[in-house]
Amino acid sequence: MGVYQPMYLFFYLLVLGLLYIPVFAGAFMRFKFTFIGIILAAISLAGYVIVALYMTGAGYYSDGGYHEDGYSSVLFNLGLMELILLAYPYIFLGLAVILGKKGERV
Repeated sequence: MGVYQPMYLFFYLLVLGLLYIPVFAGAFMRFKFTFIGIILAAISLAGYVIVALYMTGAGYYSDGGYHEDGYSSVLFNLGLMELILLAYPYIFLGLAVILGKKGERV
């Protein structure tokens, strides 16, 4: 029994994953952060790395499926779970900017 996951979901995840890097860098280039902001940004970056490791190793986990069971390859086995998990780094980065912003760099 398979789950229908549209192909555009894979590309949407790819864009969200690749877009995070310039957004994160832009936040640090534009704003100065307090200690709380730096902690929240570190949580955001750690969450991004953990989700990226989970997404690339999806075939090795119990919820990833295997080739002999008829599942697709690792890259195309991304779905709603990864989309939900990928929202958390953006949430913590937003919290870092909102709660931990000292000021803007000139």
